[in-house]
Amino acid sequence: LVQEAGSSETAGGGGGGGGAPAKSWKCVETGRLFRTMDELQLYAEKTGRSNFEESTEEKKALTPEEILAKKEALKAKLAAKAQERTEVEKEEDKERERKRRQMGQLEQQTREQMEKEKRMRDFALMKKEKEAQKAERERLRAEIEKDKAERRARGGKLNSVLGKDGYNPAGMSAQIAADLEKQGAASGAAGDGAASGEKLPPVGKQSGQAGPMTSEERRAAVDGAIKSLASYRVAGDGGKALKLLGLYVGNVAEKGLGEPKYRSINSQSNAFKSKVAPFVGGVALLKAVGFVKGEASLELALDAVDLELLRETKQKLDQALAQYTAH
Repeated sequence: LVQEAGSSETAGGGGGGGGAPAKSWKCVETGRLFRTMDELQLYAEKTGRSNFEESTEEKKALTPEEILAKKEALKAKLAAKAQERTEVEKEEDKERERKRRQMGQLEQQTREQMEKEKRMRDFALMKKEKEAQKAERERLRAEIEKDKAERRARGGKLNSVLGKDGYNPAGMSAQIAADLEKQGAASGAAGDGAASGEKLPPVGKQSGQAGPMTSEERRAAVDGAIKSLASYRVAGDGGKALKLLGLYVGNVAEKGLGEPKYRSINSQSNAFKSKVAPFVGGVALLKAVGFVKGEASLELALDAVDLELLRETKQKLDQALAQYTAH
């Protein structure tokens, strides 16, 4: 800028007359006058302009009124810009709030739709389970009627699915068996059972026999009990019974008779009442290996202990459980 100013002065003082002293600086592009070089440099830095020249025109000093007017104009300009910025921020806040509400409504709709679909799935599953239970009960009732007719035709005897523990065909769960047994007790037990006048023989015993079982009869009873338990497929009831019986028998067969706690089974425990007692063959197997039923427990009769039979039974239970879980 200094160089430009110098060259202008050499050329004749810029916009002034020849030889007249320069009284100000002038922007060639806008015609604005500057009293000092500091003002010019500040203007040049703010606007980026660089074409200036010396001028003989004198920049008049502003009166106090003009200075005040300029200050007021500047304040008004700043206030207008602040107001504009405030309005923009308000609009941005409104837009953000609108988007937030839209997202909240969308999330609520999505959550309600998911809950509705879950309720529909649960209802369909419950309906399917009820239909399956109804079909199973109808099938079992038909099987009961068939067995009753067969029993009447044979003079009150039925050698297939009935035993001393009651009616429990293959594949029936304990709960369904209990319900049907209660229903059958009121309608058919009086007519069919009283007409026959006979008690059904226990597992492993033939009709007309009395006294303790022989070793062969015990083994046959064990085999029959395991076969009966393995037929329970609903909810894995048979596998649970085989596993718990294997634990009972294994404790005696593998750990010996020296521990009294292994020779006694609490028949009032939840495990025994839910996994062994409800199923045909559970208690019969324990009796076949030497346990005697008491008021609240089954005790192993020492005079009837056959360790070889206990070990064989343990092996058979393990094999049956492996086959059960494999299918």
